[in-house]
Amino acid sequence: MMSATASRSTRRNPLDSFVLDPSLDSATLDSLDDPNVDPTLADQSRLSDLAQHVVKSGTDDAASLLAFSTGDEGLFEPSVQHQGFNELMEAAERTHQEMEHVEQEEQEEQEEQEEQEQQMDVQEEIATEDDVRPRRLPDAPRGRKRKSRDGGEDDTAESTRLKKDSHKEVERRRRENINDGINEIAKHVPGGGEKMGKGTFLRRAAEYLGELSARANIHDAEMAKKEEERSNAQADLAHVQAQLAEEQARALRLEKSFQEADDRAAQTQFQLSIAKSELDLVKKQLEDAQAELSRR
Repeated sequence: MMSATASRSTRRNPLDSFVLDPSLDSATLDSLDDPNVDPTLADQSRLSDLAQHVVKSGTDDAASLLAFSTGDEGLFEPSVQHQGFNELMEAAERTHQEMEHVEQEEQEEQEEQEEQEQQMDVQEEIATEDDVRPRRLPDAPRGRKRKSRDGGEDDTAESTRLKKDSHKEVERRRRENINDGINEIAKHVPGGGEKMGKGTFLRRAAEYLGELSARANIHDAEMAKKEEERSNAQADLAHVQAQLAEEQARALRLEKSFQEADDRAAQTQFQLSIAKSELDLVKKQLEDAQAELSRR
């Protein structure tokens, strides 16, 4: 749309390319003040001179002066001297009308292209909104049809209705999704079931999220402190476990020493028993020998 507007804004005025009749170009507005000029001729050529000046200035007001130089109701009666100017103005008007018609066709083509792009955007939005498809008839026109030269206009009510229906469907789906999201959030926000505006609810939800964020920060700080305490406790436990392992090893060594001492004591006791038995045997033999000697 901007390119079409720029092209139209830079288009030259169709009146700028006209070349005036050399026989009429000699008269200027300055000659109207000349006392040597016949007043009757000055009155007759005054409008022609003014129109020539307007045409030279490049404005669009020269075409509006045509009604004053032609017709029975004009300010001056037509004359042979004005025929060249009248033909010139008629040609300028025809060219101007043709240029307006070309601009109108370009504008209509641009509008038709924009409507087609808008229709494509609507179809893309519908496709992304839960696979909603546009309810468009196969034979429906894709955009507004171009106006005919006689001023008539083709019927575009059906395509306009389809476009509006598609847009309404997209808006309805979008509102449903927003409402569903708000209702889901309301389940987790205190007081979310109360009747209130969406703006008020969203502010309350934002405040609640801020409170949760503050609580989460406090909880994170407490968890960090507990994690540090747990690390210290684990370090202490590892130190105690190392000491316990050392004590267990020492106890095993002592137990082994006690066992060895017990074994040695048992062996010594066994040897003492043997020695005692031998001593008793020797004592008995000695007693027997003494008794034998006493009998002799």
